[in-house]
This record gives sequence, C-alpha cells and structure tokens, in this order.
Amino acid sequence: MEMIMKCLDKSVNTLNPSFTYFDSILKSWNEKGFKTLEDLKNDVKPEVKKQGVPNKDTKPNNKFHNFDQKMKNYSEEELEKIAKQKLEKKLNKLGIGMPKEGGDENK
Repeated sequence: MEMIMKCLDKSVNTLNPSFTYFDSILKSWNEKGFKTLEDLKNDVKPEVKKQGVPNKDTKPNNKFHNFDQKMKNYSEEELEKIAKQKLEKKLNKLGIGMPKEGGDENK
C-alpha cells in the first residue's frame, strides 16, 4: 500500500496523470525489484546533464522567413490613396458605390 501511495505522490507533478501512467511506474518498480520504500530511496539515478542553448545565431528553417521583404516607404497621402482604391474595389465587387465626399451621408 505504501508503494501505491508513493506512486500517487510522484504523479502529483504530472499534467494529466492516468491509470496507465500509474501502472507504468509500478511495473517499472517491479521490474527493478523494488518492494519497499527503502528500495526506492536506495535507487541511485544517473545525473542527467542539461544541454545548453547554442551560442551561435540560428536562422529559421521555414519558407515564411526565407524571403526578402521589399518595403517602400509610403507617404501618408499615398497610403490613404491605396486604402481608398482598395475600398472602392471591394465596394464595386459588392455592387455598392463609394459614398460621396462632402458630408451628405447624414441627410
């Protein structure tokens, strides 16, 4: 019973503990011959070395990042003109005319 309780304690830090996870822990302990909590405490685990982040500059490997962005510096007037043209084009597709400038919308 104490081995099962220890297994449950070990699974507290698991995101989605399941019976399969508990079963795999208990099977592993059984295969190693662990019968008591003392056996678990005496188990020496090899120290795992963490790999550091490489110091070199890494480039993204996907195609999205493999292009030269051609950016023109537009003036505010040019941007307004482009936006207006795109809006007109979309409205024409829908069969709606562009509203006239001059404030006649409120009448």
